[in-house]
Amino acid sequence: DDPPETDPDKDPDEREEEVPESEIVRRIAFDIGSNAIKCLIADVDVTSGSIVEALHGVEVPCSFAVSWKASADGRLADDVMNHGLRILNGFARRATALGATQKAAIAT
Repeated sequence: DDPPETDPDKDPDEREEEVPESEIVRRIAFDIGSNAIKCLIADVDVTSGSIVEALHGVEVPCSFAVSWKASADGRLADDVMNHGLRILNGFARRATALGATQKAAIAT
């Protein structure tokens, strides 16, 4: 795209500031915590970095910390890992059904 034309006779301080167009993207964010997994599916204005509309948010318990602390070697029990994966897969299916095109995760 060519840059918009500006009036060369106008004082640069008087020219209207060009505002970039918003780009809205549907995203899912996963927060994998020590005792629960959360997700938020939202429309995000990537230009400003702000949430335009939250479409779905949920928190599901998953006792990662309990399993880790009970382990002699610091590993999670298979049933806890599998439970966490089932939760994440369910969140991902919901996000796909709602049209999310981008995803991110953080473990806390």
